[in-house]
Amino acid sequence: MKLELRKGCKYALVVPTSMGIRITPVNGQPVHSSTHYVMQATSAESNVASVASYLGLPVKILTTFVKGSPIAQLIKDNLASRHMDFEGAEVEQGGPWGYRHQFNIADSGCGSRGPRVWNDRAGEVGRTLNVKDFDMDRIFGREGVQILHLSGLIGALSPETGGFCLELARNAKNRTGSRQMGHNDVKPGLIASGAAFMPKVIQIAQEYGKTGIHELVANAHRLLDVLVDDFLRG
Repeated sequence: MKLELRKGCKYALVVPTSMGIRITPVNGQPVHSSTHYVMQATSAESNVASVASYLGLPVKILTTFVKGSPIAQLIKDNLASRHMDFEGAEVEQGGPWGYRHQFNIADSGCGSRGPRVWNDRAGEVGRTLNVKDFDMDRIFGREGVQILHLSGLIGALSPETGGFCLELARNAKNRTGSRQMGHNDVKPGLIASGAAFMPKVIQIAQEYGKTGIHELVANAHRLLDVLVDDFLRG
């Protein structure tokens, strides 16, 4: 099958994501007995996009930042070092107990001790991703996008992010002819957007809001399964 991509686009790939920080003990040590950690700016979706940006293709990240945060500055500098453009609202922290960028604490494992990740995402600023903060006419019209990459995880973070992903997919499919692809860290899939699955997106996102981080991953799987099924049905 030959894949036809839109011509004359500024971006080969556009990716919405919630950027955060990963800290990993050095030398394969377990978290509970470590005092030295490597800190990285990361997200699953931006890591996927790095493949394209390191190959020299123009990539743009759509995200949200905590205004004035040194972690936000670290993330911006990291994305720039990966040759990526980025765009996102600057959200006021709202005090020490307000918004922040997500953290995950990763034990890389050693020998019989397998790798594991402890997610710490309370107050995650990425859950505020909202279509009102982005100019869809400019991004998909004047600038142009060849491929939009969506993650089931982002769609399941909150009702706002579910609606945000839907509007991105609508604009990519109906207005500009951009191709769409998706992932949920477990399996790849092509997704197509339509109004029919909006209630499912919101339902899954709302269910996550009532549960915990472990359910978030399961919800992301369910969301992508729904979208893939809609795609296969045409």
